[in-house]
Amino acid sequence: MARFSWLRQKFSRDAIFPGLADGVGNQGTQFNENRSLALAWTATISPRMVNTLRYGNNYTFAEFAHATATAEKADAFGFRGLPPEMLQVGGLPLINPTNYNQLGTRNFRPQFQAPKLNQFIDTVSITSGRHFMRAGFELRLKANRFVDVTRRTPAYNFEGRYTNDAMSDLLLGFPESVQLNTVPEVDQRQEAYSAFFQDDFKVSRTFTLNLGLRYEYTTPFYGHGVNKNINFDPATGGLILASDKDKYLTTPDRNNFGPRLGFAWQALEEKLVLRGGYGIFYNTEDIYGSEANLPLNPPQLIQPTLLRVGTGPAPVRLSDPIPAGVLTNFDSRTIGLRTREREQRSGRIQQFNFAMQYRVSKASTFEVAYAGNRGVNLFGLYQRNQTAFGIDGSVAANRPFPQWQGIQTGASTAKSWYNALQTKFEHTYSNGLYLLSSFTWASAIDQAGTWDAGSSPQILDRFDLENGRMSQTPKLQFTNALTYELPWGKSWKGLAKYALAGWRTSTIINWRSGLPLNVGLNGNGIDPQTGRAYTFLNRNGGGLRPNRVGEANTGIDPKEDRFRFLNPNAYSVQAVNTPGDAARNTAYGPRFFTTDFNLSKAFRVTERQSFDIRWEAFNLFNTVNFNNPATNIGATSFGWITSARDPRIMQMAIRYRF
Repeated sequence: MARFSWLRQKFSRDAIFPGLADGVGNQGTQFNENRSLALAWTATISPRMVNTLRYGNNYTFAEFAHATATAEKADAFGFRGLPPEMLQVGGLPLINPTNYNQLGTRNFRPQFQAPKLNQFIDTVSITSGRHFMRAGFELRLKANRFVDVTRRTPAYNFEGRYTNDAMSDLLLGFPESVQLNTVPEVDQRQEAYSAFFQDDFKVSRTFTLNLGLRYEYTTPFYGHGVNKNINFDPATGGLILASDKDKYLTTPDRNNFGPRLGFAWQALEEKLVLRGGYGIFYNTEDIYGSEANLPLNPPQLIQPTLLRVGTGPAPVRLSDPIPAGVLTNFDSRTIGLRTREREQRSGRIQQFNFAMQYRVSKASTFEVAYAGNRGVNLFGLYQRNQTAFGIDGSVAANRPFPQWQGIQTGASTAKSWYNALQTKFEHTYSNGLYLLSSFTWASAIDQAGTWDAGSSPQILDRFDLENGRMSQTPKLQFTNALTYELPWGKSWKGLAKYALAGWRTSTIINWRSGLPLNVGLNGNGIDPQTGRAYTFLNRNGGGLRPNRVGEANTGIDPKEDRFRFLNPNAYSVQAVNTPGDAARNTAYGPRFFTTDFNLSKAFRVTERQSFDIRWEAFNLFNTVNFNNPATNIGATSFGWITSARDPRIMQMAIRYRF
C-alpha cells in the first residue's frame, strides 16, 4: 500500500490599522505546504502470524508574516540607529503601552518552521489459542529548521511608571524597556525509539484481559550544524556549550517503562459490558516553541532588553537612536537566556478508567464512565534570575546572577490531576441515521499549564504553590453529531434519481462552559478598591496575582453588558511588594455554543471515478461566541469583552476522485 498527499495553502488577513500601524493580531500572510508519503507492506508468515512494516515521511514548510512585512522599514518611519538585523523586514516597531491597544508588529513575525519526519514501524501479530499477541518497534527521526525569535523589529514597552499612565509615558517618549535580538536560523534534531508487547487474553467467552508493556526512549532536542545547544550552569553563572561528548546538555531519561492493564467483561450477554483499564504514558517530546530552546542562547542569539534601572531615566527615549553595538558589543547584563535544568524527566501520566456500556436496542448503546489521570514530571517555565518581593530586580547587582538579565528556565517538576464523569449515547448507522451524543463533567487541576496556557510562578520554581484549574479544560461539555441520509428518491429512476437521491446531511452541535481564566496583576496601575495608584518593584521576572476577596464572575450575560463580565471588586491589590493569595485561573470565560452543518452527495461517473459536491456552514445559526475578557487587575479594562469569534461562514467544494 502506498499513499502520497500534497497540500498547499496561503491565507491573507488585512491589517487592523492602516499603513505601518498594522496592529498586533493574526493579520498578515500565512503560507503552508505539506508533503506526506506513507508505505505499508503486510506479509503473512503463517496462518497464525502476520507482519506489517510501515514507513512514513512528512515534510512541512509553514511561514507567518505580518501585514506590513514588505512595507517600509522602521528607519523610513523615523526610528534611528537600528541594527541591520532589525531592518531585514518592513513594519513599525512594536509600541506596547500597558492597558492600551498595541501598534506595530507583533512578536514572532515573520517566522518559519520546516519540520521533517521519517518514521519506521514494524508490528508482528500472533494468534495462539486464546491469546492474540502483538509486538513491535518504532523509530522516529525528526528535524526542524526554523527562525523563531521574539522580535524582527524592536519593541518599545510603556508601563506608566513615569506618570502612572502608559499612554502619557508614550507621549513623553519614555519607554520602560526596549527589546531587540539577532535572527539565527536553527536546525534542530531529535530521535525517538520505542518497543512494545501486548497480549489480549480471552480468559473465557465473556471475559478478556489485556496485558502489555511499552518502553520509550527519546533523546532531548539538540541543535545540529552551526547553532548547537547552549545551557546555563548555575554553579558558575556561565554558559556551557555542547560538544561531541555532550550534545544535549540535559540528562536523557532512559527509564520510561509503561505497563498496560485492561479488561472487558460481558456481565449480561448481549446487554451489559463492563470495561476498565490502567496505563502509564510518557510525554517525551516537550517543546514550548522558542521557550527554553537551548540553541537560542548567546552568542548564537543575542537578545538584549534595555531596561530602566530603578527610578532612573528611560533606557532610550523614543526619539533617541538605539545605542551602537547593542547586538555586537553587548553588555551581558542586558541579555536574557533560555535554559533548562540539567536533570530533565519525561512527563509521566497515569491513566485509569472504568466504563459500563448498556445495549438499548439492536443499533443503540449507552455508556457511562469514570476517567482519570495523574501527571508528574510535567514541564513548566520559571524565571531563575528573579529577585525576592521588595527587592528591585532592575538593578543588576540585586539579581542572583548579576551578569545576566532574565534566565528563563524549563523544569520537569509540575503535577496535574484530572477526574471526569463521561456519558455517551451512540446509534450506529441504520435506516440512513447515525447519532453520537456525549457529555463530560470534569475536574482538572494543574500547576504549570500546557503550551500557550502557562504562567510563571509568583516565586521562582515553586510550582507546588501554583495549583489551579487547567486553562484549556472546560468543566462541562456536550457534543452531538448526527448524520442523516435524506429518504427521498430511492425508488426514482433516471436523471431524477442521479441528481436528487442520495443527499446526506451532517450536523455537529458543540456546547461547553467557559474556560478557566488566570487573573493577574499589573506591576503598576489603579487599585479598583481604593482608586489609588500603586507600583510594585520590578523583580526581573515571576508572575504576579492579586488577593481574592469575592466571586470573580458577575453572571451577567455579555450579550447584555460586555463591560461587566468579571467583577473587579472580587480582587484587591495586596500590600505592595508581596505575593497575592489568589490561585491560578480563579475566573471563567464565556460559554461557547455552535452548530456546524453539511450537505453532500457523491456522484459516480465510472467504476473508478466519482465526484462529491459539498456545502458546509460553520456556526450555522450565526451565534455570537464572545472571546475572553481582559483579566489583569490594575487595568481600567478589567472584565471587558472586546471581541468575538467568527460569525457564520459558508463554503462550497467539489472533489474529484479517480
